[in-house]
Amino acid sequence: MSSAISRTIQFEDVLLIVWVAFVEPGLLRVFGDRLTTDSGPGLGVIYLLACALALVSYATRSREDEAGARNGRLTPENYARMVVIGPLFFIGAAALDLLGSQIGETLLLIIPGIILALTLIMYERLPQISRLARRLLMTPMVLIAAAWFARFSSSLFGNLGPGELLEGLRTPSVNFIPILFLFAVCVFYLGFIFAPRQVANSGGSWLQWAVRFGFFIAALLFNVRVGMFF
Repeated sequence: MSSAISRTIQFEDVLLIVWVAFVEPGLLRVFGDRLTTDSGPGLGVIYLLACALALVSYATRSREDEAGARNGRLTPENYARMVVIGPLFFIGAAALDLLGSQIGETLLLIIPGIILALTLIMYERLPQISRLARRLLMTPMVLIAAAWFARFSSSLFGNLGPGELLEGLRTPSVNFIPILFLFAVCVFYLGFIFAPRQVANSGGSWLQWAVRFGFFIAALLFNVRVGMFF
């Protein structure tokens, strides 16, 4: 039983729950606008470092990786590699903006795109590091993206709680906000949490990912509804 739980709820899930439900609203309460995109180069350096660490995870492989990821075959991990360009682009663009860099956004798409092509073509020659190390390297970017989305959700869905969510699902024609919320969470989770984690730690059943997704929604609802008091 305990082994099944540990395989389903990984340390990234626990970290995400604590981060979204407690840490992010707490930091926002303490630092306020200094944690927004107007906060200056200090935050830009943190964003840039998170992207650099994610790229290291992106451009390496683990001995435990599935053989299907080799030779550019279109496996779920390789699809995830394509999707991860999104969070790399958005967080990288925010970092460069905070640092006052004049590098064009097109370059931010070209660099990860080149790395993606090289990792698929030269998979067997990629440096090999442990899966745990790759997961740790990818985690800062996932946490930054989760903080962004929590802040976005709080600003748009501030009155949404579990009761309103269930009621909206029962009567979508009366209140479409819960449906919009769930759609936004699904899109975000697939692109900014599932895809990076799949690159760093491929595998997991649909049931396991559904459980992880459920815990993330619960933490997000707590952030939206109650997190303002922390």
